[in-house]
Amino acid sequence: MKNLFMFVAGAAIGSAVTYFLVKDKFEKIAQEEIDSVKEVFGRKVKKEAEKEAEKEIQEIRKEYNQYNSLTTNYASFSNKTDDEAEEELEEKYENQDIIVERATDMDRPYIIPPEEFGICDGYELITLTHYSDGVLADDCDELVEDIDFVVGEDYAEHFGEYEEDAIYVRNDRLKADYEILRDLRKYSDVLWRPPHQF
Repeated sequence: MKNLFMFVAGAAIGSAVTYFLVKDKFEKIAQEEIDSVKEVFGRKVKKEAEKEAEKEIQEIRKEYNQYNSLTTNYASFSNKTDDEAEEELEEKYENQDIIVERATDMDRPYIIPPEEFGICDGYELITLTHYSDGVLADDCDELVEDIDFVVGEDYAEHFGEYEEDAIYVRNDRLKADYEILRDLRKYSDVLWRPPHQF
């Protein structure tokens, strides 16, 4: 019985010693893993913080550059009299107006020589009549409503440039070439005649 007791006691002591040795070993391993994870996480947090800081620095630089630009412009204007500054601004905006006007002019209808009439692929060919009372009508004698948009309000001034009784206008916006023929009659006379008199 004594031997059995000593055996059990030895086994219990051996198990306890093994438990504490293994426990220490695994605690060290676990602690190393925890430290490793903390280090990696710490690096990530640091990188994110650095990125945020860099972003803020960029924003501050941008704001500073804008401020610097404004103060430079202000300084250049403040050294001038009110009239000089106003003149400079007017000139700047006048140049912008000229650019806009040129861009708009490119879309306006324009006079073309007779030989260019109908040479553009996909452009519709339309005949209009200009009556002596200044009325412009289509081939069904319907009035052309927006003359400036269709052929330009000054179209009649171009009779005689190429031909006496015909002018040719191209409208790139509408993709159409217009032949405008002069009629010496008044529109009201033509419109109210009975059909057999045409």
